[in-house]
Amino acid sequence: MRRHSILEVNSQVFEQLGIPQPVILLDIDNTILAPRAIEVDPQIAAHVRQLSQQFNILLCTNNLTDRQHRVSETLNLPILMRAMKPLTWWVKPWLKKHRIALSDVIVVGDQWVTDGWLAKALKCPVVLLDPIAEDTHLLTRLLRRVEKRWKL
Repeated sequence: MRRHSILEVNSQVFEQLGIPQPVILLDIDNTILAPRAIEVDPQIAAHVRQLSQQFNILLCTNNLTDRQHRVSETLNLPILMRAMKPLTWWVKPWLKKHRIALSDVIVVGDQWVTDGWLAKALKCPVVLLDPIAEDTHLLTRLLRRVEKRWKL
């Protein structure tokens, strides 16, 4: 399922995916935090906080920087850094440790190659969002071209 923004993600989306009370694995970079931004946009932060009152959310990022840690603190959400998406090496053990069934998980992110493939590996639904802004990181730009070519 594709949406333009995290602001369009709500309980109706999860019901459509067949998981009315999901645990949300939420990507950070270019999903809720623009590249190079230090803080989450206030409107996005308010929306994510509202979602977190209804659903369990785990911030899930491949990065390990102060930016991501600040997002976790600001939103008061747990975070799994260096998740190594799309591999499941760190995600599955975290879910198991917290007694979360894979059938209860939905991945929300902006990249098919990381977030979509993670969802596929976990056999759970994915909500892909348009990136907040163009990313200047070389690897990300390359992956975006691959996604466009495959029309993902």
